[in-house]
Amino acid sequence: MTYRIVSLLPAATEILYALGLRDAIVGRSHECDYPPGALDYPVCTRTRVFSETGDSASIHRDIVHLIEQALAIYEVDTERLKALRPTHILTQDMCSVCAVSPQDLTKALGDWLGEAPVLISLSPNTLEDIFCDILRMGEVFQKPFEAEDYVGACWKRIHRVLARGQDISPKPSVVCIEWTDPLLVAGHWVPELVQGSGGRALLATPGQRAMPITMHHLAEVNPDIIVAMPCGFHLEQTHHAMQTLRAHPLWPTLNAVRNQQVYITNGNQFFNRPGPRIVESLEILAEILHPQVFSFGHRGTGWRSFTKD
Repeated sequence: MTYRIVSLLPAATEILYALGLRDAIVGRSHECDYPPGALDYPVCTRTRVFSETGDSASIHRDIVHLIEQALAIYEVDTERLKALRPTHILTQDMCSVCAVSPQDLTKALGDWLGEAPVLISLSPNTLEDIFCDILRMGEVFQKPFEAEDYVGACWKRIHRVLARGQDISPKPSVVCIEWTDPLLVAGHWVPELVQGSGGRALLATPGQRAMPITMHHLAEVNPDIIVAMPCGFHLEQTHHAMQTLRAHPLWPTLNAVRNQQVYITNGNQFFNRPGPRIVESLEILAEILHPQVFSFGHRGTGWRSFTKD
């Protein structure tokens, strides 16, 4: 079978590349930007969120406004999608804020003529789920052995970090921030990454969604280390978003701030994407939490200090 795949999820695009299916891709979402070659495919989606300032609070207000009006956050370019004649469309049903949902696609494809494409929805909540999705895509696209080999290689890298991290003592307490205004603590696979890199994740439960907290909650648990990874934000955007927290009167009282243990990451490229680079995400946390033990070369591109700026 000749596959014609439209990927509407950045992590799915990276998985397709990892499985050697780049030539089968015919379209992508507006957010699929890695590997660099992914930018060459036609774009099939756009966002309805157009914040003039790009700050966390205004983006959140725009999203809430769209949801209150029962409007989708993303629009599908139906005509382009039809013109590409996909056999398969990849998306997710984990979060309507993160990417086009199956419900959005069903509406867009309502008057599809001919054989409808197969919709494949990814919905990982844990580290194990991410690799199960890679194996599932290997089965769907007749690349089972390639998927098994790739997943096996990823787990080897992960276990190398786990083996060194489990013996580290004491393990610092860590809060990972997924959004700054309102303040959200990262969930899903992130607490597992913290634990695997030799830390203790506070205010978060593995496999569960991001949890809203206040600065008072943050001050109460008073973590040793704070790592910011706002969803969809690159390093500079994250640095800008953190100014809201820096301006709060409780901020200077936090142990992590006083000890210069606050870090910003490129969440958009790493932690927010449940795909192949989740391994690099683990390595980034290991470098942050235990720089005397781990060095993978991600500093500067994947993360940097915030309190030492």
